[in-house]
Amino acid sequence: MIEISLCVPTYNRKDILAEMLDALEEQTYPREKYQIVIADDASTDGTPEMVKGRVRSSECAIKYIRHARNSGVAAARNTTVRNADGRVLLFLDDDSLADNKLVETHMNAHAERGFRDIAVLGVDAGRLEAEPGPFGRYIERRAENFSGKIDEYISNGDERACFGFVTMNLSVKRELLSGGYVFDERFKYCEDTDLGYRLMRRGVKLVREKRAKVFNYHPLVLEDYAGLYRARGYYSALLEKKHPGIREAELFPFRRGRSPLDAVYPLVGKAVSIMDYALQVPFPEWLYERILYFYFDSGRRKALRIRDDEKRR
Repeated sequence: MIEISLCVPTYNRKDILAEMLDALEEQTYPREKYQIVIADDASTDGTPEMVKGRVRSSECAIKYIRHARNSGVAAARNTTVRNADGRVLLFLDDDSLADNKLVETHMNAHAERGFRDIAVLGVDAGRLEAEPGPFGRYIERRAENFSGKIDEYISNGDERACFGFVTMNLSVKRELLSGGYVFDERFKYCEDTDLGYRLMRRGVKLVREKRAKVFNYHPLVLEDYAGLYRARGYYSALLEKKHPGIREAELFPFRRGRSPLDAVYPLVGKAVSIMDYALQVPFPEWLYERILYFYFDSGRRKALRIRDDEKRR
C-alpha cells in the first residue's frame, strides 16, 4: 500500500532528474510504501524517453504524466497532486537530491504527531556545485539568516512563516489539498507561499524537521539571480494583492527607494557577475543588495503598473 507520494514537477532537466531518481530509489523507507509522481511540463530535452525507461526498469513505483504544453510549475505540481495515491505528499524540486533517509524522516515526523494537520518542512543541506564565489557566499549567508527568521516565525505562530512553505522539501497530508486548496496556476513564482498562507489561515501548522535533508543544484551566479529576483518581485506584488497585509518585501533588508544609479545597475550587475564568477573578485555586500533590490523592485513595479492599467479600464 502506498503511504507517501513523492511529487516532482520537471522541465528540461533530464540529467539532474536522472540523478534525483537514483537518490529516490535508494531510500531507507520500504519501496512498496512510496511512489514517485513526475509531472513533465512539456520538456524537449529527452526527459520523456529517460523517465519512461526508468518506469520500466525501476523497482520503485513511478507515475509519469506529460503536459501537452508548458503550463508552469504550479500546474505541474497540481498534476502530481491529482495523480498521487499516498496518504502524505512530499513535494520536491527536480534538482533536489534526497538524503537516503528523507522519506522515512518525513513519514516519522507525521506519525510522531498523530498525522495532525501539519506541513513538515525539511532543510536544504547544501549545494552540489563547485565552491561558490564571493556572491555565492553572500547568498549563503542570506539564506542562513532567512532560515533563522522562518524558524522564529514558526516558534511564534507568526503567519509570515508561510514564506518558509518551500516545496523543494515539504510534506503535507493529501486530504489537506482538497476543496480548492491547490496551487494557484496564475503564479509562476511564489505559488508555494500562496498555498502555505491559505493552509495556515485554515489552521495548518508548519513544523521544521532538520533531519529531512536534500542537496541542490542551484548555481550561485549573480546574473541568474537577477532574473530570479525580478520574478520574485513581480509575483510578490501579486501575492500582496491576493492577500492584503502580507508583504514579502519585509523579509528583505534592502535599502528602500529609488537611486540615481538605477539606470546603470543592469550593466553593473553583468560586470560584477563576470568578475565574481570568473575571477573571484569580492564586492561589498551593499552593492550586491542594491543590484538585487533593483531587480526585485523592477519586477514589483511592473506588476503594479499592470494592476493600475487594469483599474483604469
